[in-house]
Amino acid sequence: MRRVLLGEHQAIQPVIVLVEVVAAMRRRTGSADVARRIAEELRSFPLLQFVELDTLRADRALEVALATGLRGMDAIVVQTAHEFGAVLTSIDNEMLQLAASLVRTRPVDAF
Repeated sequence: MRRVLLGEHQAIQPVIVLVEVVAAMRRRTGSADVARRIAEELRSFPLLQFVELDTLRADRALEVALATGLRGMDAIVVQTAHEFGAVLTSIDNEMLQLAASLVRTRPVDAF
């Protein structure tokens, strides 16, 4: 993520990731204001794109989940990487392993 924020890479995420991050920051900091500022900052980075989860993408993510056994949120992330032809990068080795048949994967520490 740091390299995206520095402008070295582009990241494409389903918008649900933004919700997950902001909700986690709210829980961890106890501050809605801090979490709101984080959301605004994340939305402002030009190389960080959030895509909507519409019915078609949800249906495709459902197929990813059925084919791989991934958790729901992970299936949505993998579907997004697949749709955009992006390399899936994560610290979640299980997700990378299960997604490898559908998308190119790379652990975060390989960057």
